[in-house]
Amino acid sequence: MHLLHFVSDQFNEYNSSNFRVTIIATALRNAGHKVTILPIKDWLTQSSRGKLACSLADIIIIQRVMVQESVQHAQMWIQNGKKVILDFDDAYDLIGEENSAYNFWGKGVVEIFLPNGTKYEQAMETHPVDLLKRGMSYLSGATMPSPLLAKDWSKYTKCHYLPNYLDGNVYNIPRGKTGKIILGWGGSMSHLTSWSGSGIDKALANIVNKRNDVKLLIVGDKRVVKQISGIIDPAKTEYLPYVTYMDWPMVLAKKFDIGLAPLAGPYDCRRSRLKVMEYIATGIPFVATRAMPYFELYDEIDNSFVPQGDVTKADEPNAQEWEQLLNDKINNFHNEQELAIERKKEWEQWYDVNRNISEIIGKYNLV
Repeated sequence: MHLLHFVSDQFNEYNSSNFRVTIIATALRNAGHKVTILPIKDWLTQSSRGKLACSLADIIIIQRVMVQESVQHAQMWIQNGKKVILDFDDAYDLIGEENSAYNFWGKGVVEIFLPNGTKYEQAMETHPVDLLKRGMSYLSGATMPSPLLAKDWSKYTKCHYLPNYLDGNVYNIPRGKTGKIILGWGGSMSHLTSWSGSGIDKALANIVNKRNDVKLLIVGDKRVVKQISGIIDPAKTEYLPYVTYMDWPMVLAKKFDIGLAPLAGPYDCRRSRLKVMEYIATGIPFVATRAMPYFELYDEIDNSFVPQGDVTKADEPNAQEWEQLLNDKINNFHNEQELAIERKKEWEQWYDVNRNISEIIGKYNLV
């Protein structure tokens, strides 16, 4: 099979493309499959190398971008016997104001830069979510790393749940423990509701402020630090700015002792399984919201998931349960560490991309 990916992410935001494209492509190449990766510009402009790559591929995969040019090119290549798939990993129709992409996906506004450096906003003629819906109906199918996303968008085209995977070797980093137990979380600029709506903020206030053996680490979105600063002692909170996807496994292994994965609301319930998957692959104990991104796990791993009445909504703040589960992990930390190391080995078949080649190819063949 010959796959062709057109990626939308720039290097400074490459996290999504790393998991949706690069990791899978590397594993498939190592297994003998042909995979080509080109920037989305080559698809939109149908450059000479873009056209050549399309002519040689069996399946063309477009990351996220579904403007009119995409639709026209997709129709042409489908008529020429190619399968054209869209891949995306966010609930763009549910995106909130806290999200850094809200102006585009929420308001349908783009930034225009004039030659003198002046910037202004301009509303798109057709809202990008409507473009996405309309464009998908012309495609061979779509893939996404959330079963709820696949269900939501299946009214527009054939959608398939293709989960995120990891290269397990990248997370085989020795871990050590000295000093206080670090409760760690890292994320992009779309998680404020995850904190305020889950109840974890109040739980951590009771834990971090009262215990002398723990501290809190936030990596990425500094707004989370600001949001919780009124209730959690800033002297017990450490902040690290964004790190690249290449450096992130080392930060996990060396800085995190117990991982946090709060979720709240329908947008969060359409995220991927990535955060908890990385904790497992690194051998880190964790506590997470019992919600759809972790549907393969929450009935299998004890004492790690905060209950929710509806796992597709995660709309019940549960500070008391967060506090109890986290205190249990802290009080039994050495035993939890041993269990996490065992879990890393036990779940390797689930998270390691190199062990899931046939499953990945099978999903593409379904389209």
